[in-house]
Amino acid sequence: MATESAETIVEALKAWALKAPDKEVFRFMKDLEVYASLTPQYILQVASKFAARLRKYGLTDGDVVGNTLSNSPERLLTDFGILLAGCVTVSCETAEHFSEQFWSTIRTAQCKAILLTTNQENHAFRLFRPFMPDSSQKSGQANVQIDKVQSVRQLIYCHRDDGSGQEVSLLESLEDDESEGYIASPKPDDLATVFVTTGSRGTCLLIPRSHWTILTVGKMFQKNHGCFFNDRPLGWVFSFPYDFLNESSVRVLLDYFECQKRVSAQDKWNVICKAKCETAFLLPQVLLELITVLREKRPSYKVHTLITGGQPIIQSITGAIGLLTEYVKVIYFATETGLLTSAVVSQQNKTEMKLYYCGMPIKDVELQIVNDEGEQLAPYGVGNIAVKSPTMATSYYNQPGVMQTFVNGFYVTQDRGYVDDIGSLYCFGRAGEQLKLGDVTYYASNIQAMLYHSPDVLRNFVVVVKDRDGREKFYACIVPVTGARLSKESMQRYCQLYLCSPHSLMALNTSNNSTSILDHLEFLFFDKLPEAANGKIPIALLKDMIRLRLGFELQPR
Repeated sequence: MATESAETIVEALKAWALKAPDKEVFRFMKDLEVYASLTPQYILQVASKFAARLRKYGLTDGDVVGNTLSNSPERLLTDFGILLAGCVTVSCETAEHFSEQFWSTIRTAQCKAILLTTNQENHAFRLFRPFMPDSSQKSGQANVQIDKVQSVRQLIYCHRDDGSGQEVSLLESLEDDESEGYIASPKPDDLATVFVTTGSRGTCLLIPRSHWTILTVGKMFQKNHGCFFNDRPLGWVFSFPYDFLNESSVRVLLDYFECQKRVSAQDKWNVICKAKCETAFLLPQVLLELITVLREKRPSYKVHTLITGGQPIIQSITGAIGLLTEYVKVIYFATETGLLTSAVVSQQNKTEMKLYYCGMPIKDVELQIVNDEGEQLAPYGVGNIAVKSPTMATSYYNQPGVMQTFVNGFYVTQDRGYVDDIGSLYCFGRAGEQLKLGDVTYYASNIQAMLYHSPDVLRNFVVVVKDRDGREKFYACIVPVTGARLSKESMQRYCQLYLCSPHSLMALNTSNNSTSILDHLEFLFFDKLPEAANGKIPIALLKDMIRLRLGFELQPR
């Protein structure tokens, strides 16, 4: 490991450029062909040239730069360029319906500059276009003054050649730049990046990460077998390029520089096969979609290990074993802490796999389940997941009014679940919203857990919304399994039977098995649920979709 002595991301970049200058470390795929292959030497050379430009633009140590680019060579190189300039990078990708979160993130992070694509179809470009001195500008930077984000002083443009030859692309101009690059010398404790939790609770939270923390989190991950496919956003906690910084392994990604469109599970699998990836990370819902699509086709190519996490783990993902892979690795992680638990499921032990299984805590991680008063629960008691990790963030960035909950040194996450008698974790997902009916508090995550026990439910998410009479109810938004014919009546019958079964006390964590919750539970059916870039459900958008179905008129956001 060339980065064993590196204490900053900058030192790691320099180390790999010396030890393995020409080794392929990133492969961006487009239309099933290799669009770009990047080496450590190329990354350092081009990123340092971009760093020099940032310094020339007046940015200095510690300045925060918002990067709105999607996964692409440009995104990777500009992120590293921001760090080489001594600045801090924060991911500001956005899409339709997320405008307010976008502005809130930039305001809270106190971004001094914003990096934009010049593609006029890009949502971030459209949001900034009214403030641009010249919206036809394709390169360089422009000084701006924007009342709603007063810290932003300049926009930095990133252009990709559209074939017209009228404007040199950013990467071409950096490759041809003969001036000297810039490489800062940050300290290990200096801030490197700010991760953003987008949307599950409606408010973005910003988690600061130092150079040292990033490298330490990276060491928690085991080395991947061969090429590793992971096309989740590079600014997301699990997709940051730890693998390159710590192991110089090969990452395969899709090129999303142009307006990101939905890529099907089949399209992703085709890329995995074409690139001969031996390891791949796929969200559970993508994995389930793949299993459904390929079950009859029996693909000839298999990966060594499929890694999954970031959404509730459903038992049926074991269908991938033997069909798509030899091993499924389930993981549980949090933006505030990094990787927390993992387990490998194979042909030998897949029958032991249970709903929501996340494995055992990894080295140096402690985990317990606590109730709402902070008291530790016995095995199988359902409550809040509390963790202690050496890389645990102890505060949010520029959000003094948002406090994390700690109990005896353990960080209490927003997730609920239980541990079994050997310490394995089972996570239902976000605690979500709640309703108190009499003396019993019902959590949205508990309702979701109950619904996932139905073999006809592919995906579900539960929120609290007031109906037209002003009464608060749980609304279960359900994506049925292909071919399943679900109705409000069939789901009510299912829930009635489930609540009277021995499972109900564990799933709903109530002191009795009353079915009164059904009077406060409605069912809505969808072909698919909305998703943010990191796979989370945007609650505000989902609630708007529910209100539309209920006949409400929505006010513009």
